[in-house]
Amino acid sequence: MSSLLHTGSVSDTGRIRAHNEDAILCDEDRGVFAVIDGLGGEAAGEVAARIAKEQIQSRLRNPQGSPEERLREAIALANQRILEHVDQNPELARMACVATVAFLEGETLHVAHVGDSRLYLLREGTITKLTRDHSPVGVMEDEGHITELEAMAHPNRNEIYRDIGSEPRHPNDSDFIDYDMFLSGPKDALLLCTDGLTDLVASHEIQDVVLDNASRPQTAVKRLVDLANERGGKDNVSVVLVVREGFENVVSVEDLSEVKTEPTPGDEFETRPMRETHATANPSQPKPTFGAPSHDLRPLRSWDRASSKTPWVVTLLAVALLAGGWFFRDRMPPLFDAVTPPQTLIVGEGHLQSIGEAMRQAKPGDTVELLPGEYKEILIMKDGVHLRSRVPQAAVLARPDSLPVGLSTGILVKDVSSGTIEGLALGSGGSPGFNVGIHLENAAVTVFDVEVTGTDFAAIQIYGEDASTIRSSYLHDNLGRGVLIDGLATTVLERNRILANGVEALLPGIEILGSAAPTLTENLVESSTTEALWIQNAAQWEEYESQNQLKAGPEKELIRVLSAASSDDSGDDP
Repeated sequence: MSSLLHTGSVSDTGRIRAHNEDAILCDEDRGVFAVIDGLGGEAAGEVAARIAKEQIQSRLRNPQGSPEERLREAIALANQRILEHVDQNPELARMACVATVAFLEGETLHVAHVGDSRLYLLREGTITKLTRDHSPVGVMEDEGHITELEAMAHPNRNEIYRDIGSEPRHPNDSDFIDYDMFLSGPKDALLLCTDGLTDLVASHEIQDVVLDNASRPQTAVKRLVDLANERGGKDNVSVVLVVREGFENVVSVEDLSEVKTEPTPGDEFETRPMRETHATANPSQPKPTFGAPSHDLRPLRSWDRASSKTPWVVTLLAVALLAGGWFFRDRMPPLFDAVTPPQTLIVGEGHLQSIGEAMRQAKPGDTVELLPGEYKEILIMKDGVHLRSRVPQAAVLARPDSLPVGLSTGILVKDVSSGTIEGLALGSGGSPGFNVGIHLENAAVTVFDVEVTGTDFAAIQIYGEDASTIRSSYLHDNLGRGVLIDGLATTVLERNRILANGVEALLPGIEILGSAAPTLTENLVESSTTEALWIQNAAQWEEYESQNQLKAGPEKELIRVLSAASSDDSGDDP
């Protein structure tokens, strides 16, 4: 990836602020780029941005899951960590941030976005904003009711209604993360920036600076920051520029008059003349919208970056949009091909009556959301479907009474290449539980914040060439082991609590057999009667012991290395 890209990046405090509450990420090798803008005032905003950067960087280094899943989980984890930090540090109660993350995978650009930082595409003489500002003023600009210059001068331009860190969130909440996927050609450039730039420098000026320095991206970003500072530098300014190797040869500044105004064959993006911007066009005319979908105007939290974020009344904006915006928008040609949006299928009182029914209706990308309650069902996961409990651990999956004890698996995930299982509880304390809670085989899904208890054989059983991720889950008080891993599995287990499993049967928290080579990181694994881990490959011992918190029973080693004969007995399929 790095041989095809040239980058420049800078984050500057500006001329007014005492601290830099922004953070940037520029990883050419992995194709990951981000700008993050902290909210809450000085130290608080700085901490929020740092936490978000760490979580985004950490999750995207892990290749498990689809790009969309990884991006959504990265931002959701950042949200969770910020909330946890606030719980421990009440003086930072107003801490949050916004972020735009771009992930280049070959010719595919994946974008995840929350707030009012921005991502621009520069292609063959055009500049296009790919993200939508989650702010009332940004909506008015995107819908063409005000021009870019009018938005820049608007007194409420810094109020937003989405952020990272102000309230609990799920990765797939429809009013949280905007995810989009675009084609990115060899002659493109991408620019990510915080509002410290776009409040003071118009898009046509950004375009001019980048083109003037097409072969010098670091010079370009420094010049953009200088422009913002020359105009007052009232906020922190962060810019990341990603230039593909063919971009600098596309057009020179001297050739601007010859730039085509019509799309070239095969072009996925609408184009417009490079100089047809608000500097030369009539500023009273509305800026054309680029087919952006309608915005949810429900205020989640209103922030004012300059002080303590005064709430802004969105009702007048909504009335204005209903009066004229929909007519204007619906008649504009779309920038990208329309796709059927994912839907959320709700299971529980007043909605669908069973999870199985929802699964039958679900298509890849859909979410099956469970209301609190007990569901006596067994499930087979479908590819690309997200299964979650609306309230963590309040939706309980229990063994149906009609199934014999010892012959049931709660959730079967076999040959499923993407999807998530989030927030469920498996097992009912008052009756015999499943034989296996979750069976993963040749899958690549994410199991997040799940609780499993009361199983006979294993809370989670993993076979085949499984490449799933199990994170932040609680596996406890199972009659069998917490996790059994066999075959050629490369499953990732991180930050799980695996406690008090296999006590009477003298079984461990985690058992790893055969050629399985899972990654175990920051797990708490405790056994009161035997070793915490059983492994067959002695070479794994040092890594697992150093990367996890292990506790064994009295006079027991932390880890036992199994012989081939003993592993044949312990790992038999039930």
